[in-house]
Amino acid sequence: DHLRVISMEKGGNMKRVFERFCRGLKQRGWEFMWNEHL
Repeated sequence: DHLRVISMEKGGNMKRVFERFCRGLKQRGWEFMWNEHL
């Protein structure tokens, strides 16, 4: 699966954008699947 992230935040701080994305998922009761091996 793939994910395209479009952020309206100024700058290029992708870590901050991803953290905000994960917080939004958690607020809705969802989780982001990931694997350390990959």
